[in-house]
Amino acid sequence: MTRNYPYKFRLEPTEEQKTRLKHYGFTCRFIYNLALDQRNLSRDPKPLPTLLEMWEKRVADREAGIKPERKERNFEEERKQEVVHKNINYGFQSPQMTVLRREVEWMQDVPFSCLQETLRSLQTAFKNFFDRVKKGQRVSDGRNPYGYPVYRSRYRLSIPFKPANVSIKKVSERAGGEEGAYFSELTVPLMGSLIRFRQDRPVLGTPKTPTLKLEGDGKWYVVILTEQEVEDPQTPEAEVGIDLGVAKMITLSDGTIYPLTKKQQQTFTNIDTTEKRIRKLQAACDRRKTKFSKNWIKVKRQVVKLKHRQKRSRESLHHEITHLITSGFGRVAVENLNIKGMTPSASGTEEEPGTNVAQKSGLNREILKRGWGQLVSQLEYKAEWRGGEVIKVDPKYTSQTCSKCGHVEKANRATQATFLCQKCGHKENADVNAAKNILTRAEKQ
Repeated sequence: MTRNYPYKFRLEPTEEQKTRLKHYGFTCRFIYNLALDQRNLSRDPKPLPTLLEMWEKRVADREAGIKPERKERNFEEERKQEVVHKNINYGFQSPQMTVLRREVEWMQDVPFSCLQETLRSLQTAFKNFFDRVKKGQRVSDGRNPYGYPVYRSRYRLSIPFKPANVSIKKVSERAGGEEGAYFSELTVPLMGSLIRFRQDRPVLGTPKTPTLKLEGDGKWYVVILTEQEVEDPQTPEAEVGIDLGVAKMITLSDGTIYPLTKKQQQTFTNIDTTEKRIRKLQAACDRRKTKFSKNWIKVKRQVVKLKHRQKRSRESLHHEITHLITSGFGRVAVENLNIKGMTPSASGTEEEPGTNVAQKSGLNREILKRGWGQLVSQLEYKAEWRGGEVIKVDPKYTSQTCSKCGHVEKANRATQATFLCQKCGHKENADVNAAKNILTRAEKQ
């Protein structure tokens, strides 16, 4: 059995290396966004400009004081239009990128391979988009329902390389390398020196796509995707239903409630504590009269770091829980929740103001803070690794249906924590009862 497995390690670059990495990252972002601009012109009846011509126009507009404008796109309307598409793909844009790099001086000290891989990632993004359109697979109910590729942000830099361009030259003692070596060392083209990184385990398998990333905490990371040959897994025969909640994060149909251990509960508490600190700092930003002042930027950076810490804590908790669930159960049933539909704003309009706005806002924060979408995604790929499956069922009335007799009534939910069937008298924890109903629906599919 072949599977893709990613390794992620934190880099420890010098100040000079950080400067060069940022230059690499901003250049890759520039190429990605410029190539996306060109693809967006594929429906325009005018002749298609080259990447170099688009860059020269940008420079001329900047010197003339003309600010660039990006129009909002209506993807549903564009799909209905009958226009001639220009065939733009990686093979079309790669030679133009070569010409652009030759003419623009500040691009010449960036490795050519990472610019090529950036164009390939854009090609992959469009391929995935067209596959979703063909299958009718929506990823959102908003203005971009099929996940059309969007522009890259300056705050999340990514530098992709070919496997041959990045290699580990020195391995730390923790990863089975030289005795006494605390850091491993990585080679990057045109860097001039090796970059140290914290490696806590050996990299197994065949490397496919090494990528250097700058994340919200201001730290650089290397992500190495590998292809591994593993033995066929022994799929557990047990089945389980999962009820996702706010008061109780995860409840299984066998009565187990997560977070379970003291460590998990502490992580869960830390996520809530960090959220309070974030809200306090955001309120301080809102009170400042001058936006983008030095103090305003300083507080915003603190917010970004806290959000990144919260994200890492939530990911760690999700990984631990999903590992336990997929290791013990071969068939996992979850609710097919429309999270975006569950968290709309209740503020309303000036003509029709909303009611209970503060309560709804608080509930929305709690739902989004739990990260249900990420949790289900982890369950899906980990179950696939172990030969199992995740089944999504209709969530309607799972909390009002009796798991014993099937009677549906709103009054069955006696309290938030207790379920009491008005027909047969069955009494049980409300979340456990809902999880059993979810499992029953999955068995019928």
